[in-house]
Amino acid sequence: MSTDLPEIPKEFWPRPEELPGDLARLAELVDQAVPGRGVEVTLRIARAFRGTYIYCHNIDALLRKPRDRWIREQYARGVRVPDIARKVGLGERRVWDILGSAGKSGKEKDDRQMGLF
Repeated sequence: MSTDLPEIPKEFWPRPEELPGDLARLAELVDQAVPGRGVEVTLRIARAFRGTYIYCHNIDALLRKPRDRWIREQYARGVRVPDIARKVGLGERRVWDILGSAGKSGKEKDDRQMGLF
């Protein structure tokens, strides 16, 4: 199936908000990633999947693996757990769970922080 678009000057193409249904949102998202190409890419996708319902899988698990790998790498480089937690938008407890380093009696201890006394 061809995804070629007709040879119509771009000024005559629809604007993203003129596209039907979810195609408008798709064009906006593509335009954020590739400015000025949102409508074109969306029309190519619509042409390729013409008449087909597209299901977008949840990608949380896909993104979790590299995030967790990054957390471990940062910790190995000496970055403190509270700082890592802030950067990734997680609680400290969740970061400790990812690291597999829960402290004693439910309290986590970051051994990179020196005691005052």
